Amino acid sequence: MNEMNTKYESEKKDKELVLKDVEITKKDAESIKQQAQRNAFIVGFGLVLLLAIFIFRSYRQNKKIIL
Repeated sequence: MNEMNTKYESEKKDKELVLKDVEITKKDAESIKQQAQRNAFIVGFGLVLLLAIFIFRSYRQNKKIIL
């Protein structure tokens, strides 16, 4: 009886460890996804900022030519 109880407890702990491992893997995947989204946002914002600078610069040059 003790052997069966020990085996049951061992299997129960193994299942808990597997579930925790799956949970950790999911959290890691979510973290990687969030980092990728953050990096994409930063790059996109940088490109929009560069575009705005070029447009503003062109506007100022055109304004100087007209005057």
